[in-house]
Amino acid sequence: MLLPACGGDLLARAIAQLALRNETRITPNNCLKILRGLSYPDYDAINHSDYDRHFRFLPNQEIMQVIEAMQKDGLIAAEERIYSDYHVYYHELVPTDLTEEFLNAEAAEGSDLALLKELNESADKTDLSAFNVVKLSQELLQHPALVCVDQGYQAFIDQHDLAREYLKTRLQLTTSKFTKKYLRLLLEGDAEKSIPGQAVNA
Repeated sequence: MLLPACGGDLLARAIAQLALRNETRITPNNCLKILRGLSYPDYDAINHSDYDRHFRFLPNQEIMQVIEAMQKDGLIAAEERIYSDYHVYYHELVPTDLTEEFLNAEAAEGSDLALLKELNESADKTDLSAFNVVKLSQELLQHPALVCVDQGYQAFIDQHDLAREYLKTRLQLTTSKFTKKYLRLLLEGDAEKSIPGQAVNA
């Protein structure tokens, strides 16, 4: 069976790792809290992903959409449980037969990790065409999870003035609050300084 083409997407990897590494109550909502660094009382009792607390910049809705898409694709599942002390039912994220295979798969074309590799390879190319600079800049705008986890994109922006000018133009034109925040983050060059304490729930 072919895996869905999200291998190498960092948010999906984080969600899959939490499902695979835990047999505790990792519900979709708890997964969101863990990955965004929101208050989660059982945090010290879980087996962590490699990306815990990295995605505080991303909107809640985006994380929940990825969880739902992964369930639909069979990469993780949600099983009904009951918390007997309070007679409360909840859905726990659990691995499927595909979860580990997904985590071990090569980064798919168009994924966060594939884009990061391409950005790193292009950072020192002084002969990169204007078309390719703009194309990579456009792709960077479509991968905000990459910026949460790895700052390798910055060398590409620093090397290519056209990339910075393109991102500045997009900042002037966009009306989306999240996109504006994301573009400012890219142009500042220090994502870690900009993200802590922000509560992006749009």
